[in-house]
Amino acid sequence: MNKLKLWAITALVAGVAACNKSPYKGYEKTETGLLYKFYLQNSDAKKPNIGDFAHMEISYFTDQDSMLFSSQKYGSKFVIKVEEPAYKGDIMEGIAMMGVGDSASFLITADSFFVHNVGGMLPNDITPGSKIRFEIKMERIQTLEEMEKEKKESARIQSEKEKQAIDAYLSENKITAQPLESGLIIIEKIKGNGKKPQNGQKVKVNYTGKLLDGKVFDTSIEADAKAAGIYNPQRPYQPFEFTLGAGQVIRGWDEGIAQLSVGSKATLIIPSSIGYGPQDMGIIPPYATLVFEVELVEIN
Repeated sequence: MNKLKLWAITALVAGVAACNKSPYKGYEKTETGLLYKFYLQNSDAKKPNIGDFAHMEISYFTDQDSMLFSSQKYGSKFVIKVEEPAYKGDIMEGIAMMGVGDSASFLITADSFFVHNVGGMLPNDITPGSKIRFEIKMERIQTLEEMEKEKKESARIQSEKEKQAIDAYLSENKITAQPLESGLIIIEKIKGNGKKPQNGQKVKVNYTGKLLDGKVFDTSIEADAKAAGIYNPQRPYQPFEFTLGAGQVIRGWDEGIAQLSVGSKATLIIPSSIGYGPQDMGIIPPYATLVFEVELVEIN
């Protein structure tokens, strides 16, 4: 869907104004051949310009009513940048016709959709020349500037909430260790007698990762996995090996493990800015502070 394109809005307005009747019941046709049917339409509602971002609920189906995609299934709105279309009758033409609050249905030729919009070949189970039916509800339209401003404000609010959560965790657990410049807090529980690793060296680390509420999301230790109820008999439980400083792990790990000696056991408190940031990792939510119990086992 990221490859969707859009024609100039002026051309779209002219095309819609000169619409023709369609052989598909209830649908009308623009001059470009796009088939459309509005359920709700407000002619005065804000419509997208090229370069704007459209927030919508969107689902699309084969002509046999088999669902191919639904944004509702993932519990979030679908956001797409409005651009010029790749071909006549592109779904982007339909998106440009919609105002905030509108809901509509569009029929797109399957061959064109999969080649131009999806960027692949027509699947074997979809009939050449058949239609893909889109059901769309336009929720919101933003300019690039509005979207960037909203993201910055959201990040600021999340950062404040995270700081409050970290401060509460440190106070509750009577942790007085000071954070490094990056925000990483290292609490060395057992000081190792071995060497410290250098960037480019392979290291082996045993670990158990938790959220601030104590929920374990991953571990290399079988006993910890069983105790946390996340044991997976399919995976090997052994020290995790990676190349230090190569970006193979989150930044907080690269920075934290570099401070330890072989044999060291430590707690790493990693703020999201050097963790997974705003990414939703499933069990790890966006802007989550991570707590890792680690042991540097070996350097190669």
